[in-house]
Amino acid sequence: MKSAYEKVFRVVSLLVLLILVSACSKQSPGFAQTDQCYKTFDEFAYVLPEKGVFQEKILPLEPWKVEATLPEYPEKPWSEYVMATRDTESYSEVWVSRFSWGDDPADSAFYEFVVFRTDTKEWRTVSAEVENSGVFVQELFVTKDGDLWGKNGGRSIIDRSPIALESSILSKYNQEIESFEFVDEVDDIPAAWMKNEYDIPQWAEVVLSTNSVFWMFLPHGKIYSYDSVTQKVEYHVELPPYNITQVVMSSDNTFYLKLYDPNSMSFYLEENELFYYDPVAESVQSLDNPDIPWYGFHGILLDKDGRLWLDAEGYREKNGNWHELRPWSLDYYREWIGNSAWRWTTDPYVMMESSDGRIWFAINHPDVSGYKRGIAWFDPRTKSGCWFTSEGDNLVEDSHKNLWLVVEDKLYKYSIGTE
Repeated sequence: MKSAYEKVFRVVSLLVLLILVSACSKQSPGFAQTDQCYKTFDEFAYVLPEKGVFQEKILPLEPWKVEATLPEYPEKPWSEYVMATRDTESYSEVWVSRFSWGDDPADSAFYEFVVFRTDTKEWRTVSAEVENSGVFVQELFVTKDGDLWGKNGGRSIIDRSPIALESSILSKYNQEIESFEFVDEVDDIPAAWMKNEYDIPQWAEVVLSTNSVFWMFLPHGKIYSYDSVTQKVEYHVELPPYNITQVVMSSDNTFYLKLYDPNSMSFYLEENELFYYDPVAESVQSLDNPDIPWYGFHGILLDKDGRLWLDAEGYREKNGNWHELRPWSLDYYREWIGNSAWRWTTDPYVMMESSDGRIWFAINHPDVSGYKRGIAWFDPRTKSGCWFTSEGDNLVEDSHKNLWLVVEDKLYKYSIGTE
């Protein structure tokens, strides 16, 4: 009888185990089983490197695949990264920005875009300069009709030339002549602002809505919109007298903004640093901060579930509750500052949310070989993630659920789902 009971117990136990495994497999997307990892997300985001210990170079691990090699260039660019993807009527493109420093940082410029056709695997080159003016495209946007637009700027972030500061904030790509042209309707909206001739320029933030309206947030607080369909420009409201450093848009066409007080020397989230803006009501309100100070964040991201991410520090739910992810935040930053760990790494910054719900982060340390850097993803559902490369600094997802990344003159691709 004992033997029979044991058999029944084993069968029942096996059935329970299979049910549990089946339930888990339905709830978990299984990224940990398919993605090869160098280290965990926690090691990427929350563990300081040992002083002076260099990190090994890790090229993007499986399932990342090399899709193409970038065209050769006479001088090795200081930076190459994917800036945008777009679909035409018959094919898809990946736009890669090439940026290089001159002998004087003020002379640095986006030399060009190299554009990859995904069907023919061919490249072409497009100048990033707008109408040979000394003004360059700093950011790309694709409207729902497939047109390509640029946010304009100078040769570098410290370019103080009048042509850069006073130029039209937007440009549009002319497919026929394969170059960018100024958008005349926004000529009166400057791309940057300076308090005085010795100040570093503060460049405007531009956000594109799903209905093809460009929202332009000027550094000194003024907000404009430009409807690319009707070509109508509208002035909206003026914010507190701080620099607007980042803007994210929600699915209901409202905005979250990060403002910066240039007189502040704080390392933590301050009062009146995060704001919510509703264009319909033309209302601006400051967000409540967490009960305890949060340290070290620089960027923000709003995911499809309405969570407002402050880099890898944590996030704010739609209901206003804060969730801190970094363990022992204050102790970490005491070590980071007190033992000069900032020399060996910087904090992760949040880049994007992919269509499968993962949040992607990068550590882009200054170009010093061997210091901690790379890209990792984090799954909010499982509270786990993967550090898969020590290289690269920007990702873009196309409409076909492909992620694109440039590392060492190679264009990498990762298909994260079926269409």
